[in-house]
Amino acid sequence: MYVTLCTPEQVGVIFLLLRKHSPDALDFEEGGKVDISMEGVSDTLLRRLLDQMDMWGIGYLPVKKR
Repeated sequence: MYVTLCTPEQVGVIFLLLRKHSPDALDFEEGGKVDISMEGVSDTLLRRLLDQMDMWGIGYLPVKKR
């Protein structure tokens, strides 16, 4: 399991990219919670998101499930 190290602004940009290019991947619940179904994200968009995260220097922190 990995946790991404993102700022709130970076999370917002990633959300906006998903909302614009893969709106079917987002499921809005009552109370404002959003679930993302990665099956709805195309390979091209996933590559774009990973490139953007790499440009920002976002790393991954491995964590153990408890």
